[in-house]
Amino acid sequence: MARYQEFIKLAVNHTYYSSGVSDDLLFYPTADTKKTLKRQRILYKAHDYGFRFLAETTEANKTTIKFDKALDCYFGIGYFDSEKFLGITDLNESAPSTQTFTNGCRIFLYNETGSDVLKYKVIHAIYQEAFSFQFSAAETVTEIKITIKNENGTAVVADFDSSGNEVAGPYIVSSGAESPGKFNKFFNFKNAGKGFYTIEVKNNATNSVLNTYQVIVHNELSRTTVSGVLRIHIPAVATTFSTKNLTINFNRASTKWKYYLSVKSGLDLDDIDLVITDKSGDSGSVYNTYSFNGNPASGGGGQADPDIANSIGGYDTLVFESIQKIPFYEIPKKQLELKRIEDGQPTATAGNVIFPNLPNPKPKNREGETSKIYLNI
Repeated sequence: MARYQEFIKLAVNHTYYSSGVSDDLLFYPTADTKKTLKRQRILYKAHDYGFRFLAETTEANKTTIKFDKALDCYFGIGYFDSEKFLGITDLNESAPSTQTFTNGCRIFLYNETGSDVLKYKVIHAIYQEAFSFQFSAAETVTEIKITIKNENGTAVVADFDSSGNEVAGPYIVSSGAESPGKFNKFFNFKNAGKGFYTIEVKNNATNSVLNTYQVIVHNELSRTTVSGVLRIHIPAVATTFSTKNLTINFNRASTKWKYYLSVKSGLDLDDIDLVITDKSGDSGSVYNTYSFNGNPASGGGGQADPDIANSIGGYDTLVFESIQKIPFYEIPKKQLELKRIEDGQPTATAGNVIFPNLPNPKPKNREGETSKIYLNI
């Protein structure tokens, strides 16, 4: 009877959760990965916070099938709840990178030899091996220069002449007179192969960078609607192995909280002011104590009149926005208090409390660096 031993274990961590672990991601091994694992007699087993590879062994720490060369296993990534995950997670790349995660972007997670923590990149597209690259620029741009580099920063060949010979880049592409500012170039990665690439587009006349795209080339994944790509690199195993524990680490997002308070109860804003105060005194590892724009001016003079541009449903609407960013966290922020005070007394401690605990924003209501909360009073 075959014996199996844990070969690789992958766990997903997230600072949004008090437990520190996350079940937000779903992993889908590609057909090639399934074949590779079967050939190497490795079982794939999903668990709540990731998955495991179990290798068939002849004896302790010895695989039945030798790993004579390194393997790359690809997976599609899905979200259990996309609105929640995208709302609670900071998906911008870490400095010194300036790549930010915007609508339409996807995630790329991968490991490197010598590190147990997977790295992360934003990807802008997943292409098949041969594809048409389209680009739009100002009509004054008549020629663009395209350079394609692999993960190591080495320029790759992605074009061939009519005889099948390689054509090295950079690739100069002109726009037609009938479609100024529109560019189209066919690329073929048959020699470069699947993997991560950067496509840099410059104005050929000025050599200024117009845009840089980070992409994955993978035939099967390009035909899916996955939200990201995972690549697990398995180095060659010379003799014996020990279990490899890999982790994916996500950080919670922080945004400015913006409250829209629509006055539907008939309160006369000429006679009263509304104040949001953080009564928590928090100074912990997650929350601090926050202040808000929109409160009455500390020097007196009352509260600014509602801006008609913020009116919701025709009702007077006051807007309060946190001065500092506040993190998303599984345990809600408490003691954000809304009260009414007499007009022109911004330092008054007395007053009628309307909400002792204002609601936290929902992840789906995050818009970039701001999260909106709508309330009726």
